[in-house]
Amino acid sequence: MKRIEDGAFEYCTGLTDITIPNNVTKIGKNAFRGCAGITSISIPDSVTEIDESAFAGCIGITNITVSSNNPSFKDEGNCLLDKTGKLLVKGCMKSVIPSSVTEIGNYAFYGCSDLTNIEIPENVLRIGHEAFYRCTGLTSIEIPDSMKEIGYSAFSECINLSSIKMPNNVEKIEEYAFYGCPGVVVA
Repeated sequence: MKRIEDGAFEYCTGLTDITIPNNVTKIGKNAFRGCAGITSISIPDSVTEIDESAFAGCIGITNITVSSNNPSFKDEGNCLLDKTGKLLVKGCMKSVIPSSVTEIGNYAFYGCSDLTNIEIPENVLRIGHEAFYRCTGLTSIEIPDSMKEIGYSAFSECINLSSIKMPNNVEKIEEYAFYGCPGVVVA
């Protein structure tokens, strides 16, 4: 097997620890989407491509590791990053976003309901589409002064989000960025 196909394990609630085989080069769109029981992901050096929603809705993840020989990805701060460390591909409830990150990718924390607190570093310029969608444990968020763009539905349905510190220099806030956040007060 060289590829884990789109949706191959979508909503397989019985999966817990995922160790991707050494011969897999690509993890497709929604490959593990909604697998709420997954607690850890281990990615070998053979994986060079991961579609952005491959792990969306895997809300139980607490540990992400990548082989140190992987040419395309790395792990740091319990985050899955591209090799440059600038794009956060996947985070989890125990993530600490590294200061090298400039973009929080689409679906990065999607559905991570146990995420209660996250510090967005000063270098982050963009938060992707549905990056924090349904992170119902979040109560407040501080957007750094560096931020330029907040993507479509980035914080949608974060129902307990009540406080957002927003800098004046954000250039673009896309549709539904804070949809379904009934108590939001922007400061």
